[in-house]
Amino acid sequence: MGVGTAERLARFGIRVDLDLEGQPVESVVEGLGGRAALAGRRVLVPAAAGGRDSLGETLAAAGAEVTQAPSFRTLAVDDNPELDVYGQLLQRRIDVVTFTSAAAVRGFATLYGEEQVADLLANTTVATAGLAATDAVRRLGVEPAIVPAVPSITALVDAIRAHFQ
Repeated sequence: MGVGTAERLARFGIRVDLDLEGQPVESVVEGLGGRAALAGRRVLVPAAAGGRDSLGETLAAAGAEVTQAPSFRTLAVDDNPELDVYGQLLQRRIDVVTFTSAAAVRGFATLYGEEQVADLLANTTVATAGLAATDAVRRLGVEPAIVPAVPSITALVDAIRAHFQ
């Protein structure tokens, strides 16, 4: 489901049977054959620890028996005073800020102040990959300038390159 997930799994020799990267979670129900096919099926959903699991919730609502397995956690870091990202954004010294997950957007907003995000990013190109990241940025009052049609890191890099050429 996440940006780059299928590619990452392939590195470990895991074959992906259904790749709906960047699609709404409801598309997974249809991709797995619809509600009738999911009724009573047991599904393991690796997810972020402590986060909302909309995929698991959607599959359970469709009748699947869902086991949610916390398999990773997103950590926020403290601002690095040596980099002074906040100051560089204000001084227009950063050309593009990228977000590939809603968690990254939340972390950025927590670090620099949710109320200040729109102003802080007003003079910087914002690029997002994936529906969740794009929606999260928009909820903070920022319209991303770059949203690749395909939600992948490769497509994001290509879209950024094309934007600045």
